[in-house]
Amino acid sequence: MNRPVLEYPANSVAPSVSMNLSRALQKAGVTRAVVRPRSVREYAANRTYALTDRVEDVAQLLGLASLDTAAGFLDEDWQDRWGPIVRLDAEPDG
Repeated sequence: MNRPVLEYPANSVAPSVSMNLSRALQKAGVTRAVVRPRSVREYAANRTYALTDRVEDVAQLLGLASLDTAAGFLDEDWQDRWGPIVRLDAEPDG
């Protein structure tokens, strides 16, 4: 989380999702500093974009009102390296 829990709106699920993902990563023994709750959102955003090529779908999946925020989760290098593999795996015969 980027800010204290009390600074989030009362109806926000971000703190509980972040804390639960952190606990899950810890229980799974994942200790690499680069793996964090945001990593899950980044993966989901990039996978969705690889499959649909639509920022709107990324925003919907992540529950974001801003397309700019959704686009901020996308990584061009990830798309170049993993996008073709994700699309191939998603094919019915893949």
